[in-house]
Amino acid sequence: MHEMIHMDDAVVRVATSSAGGQAARVTGMCGALIGGTIVLDYFFGRPAEEMSHTDEAQANVASLHDAVGIAGTLFDKFVAEHGTIICPHLQTRLYGRPFFISDEEEMAKFERLGGHANPEKSCCRVIGNTSRWVMELLLAKKVISR
Repeated sequence: MHEMIHMDDAVVRVATSSAGGQAARVTGMCGALIGGTIVLDYFFGRPAEEMSHTDEAQANVASLHDAVGIAGTLFDKFVAEHGTIICPHLQTRLYGRPFFISDEEEMAKFERLGGHANPEKSCCRVIGNTSRWVMELLLAKKVISR
């Protein structure tokens, strides 16, 4: 996506570094969904110049609702496809059990079951599908063109 739509490098760092398995702890939301939401917020999120630490009713409430709605669409697609947004639940659906990927032996087991290589059931497939859905949303909202 970075190469196709020329996002700032900072967005790539934020969306792809520690999100995978939530800092490799594999306890929270799937990193693909976290990263996809970050990319959507890059385009639709609240403008920083409209945020205030003193105003109760901020000028960016409408943009917040817009961003939440678009991210909600991605969320709904993700859940429809995978049945969950929780990384260990997703791993259980794909591999029969979750893996603590910070542990070398657990990571090796994960990789042997196709964690990053099996085209039918890998984290890469989950990431690829999520990226496609993000691109579809960006195209539908005419933020990018073909």
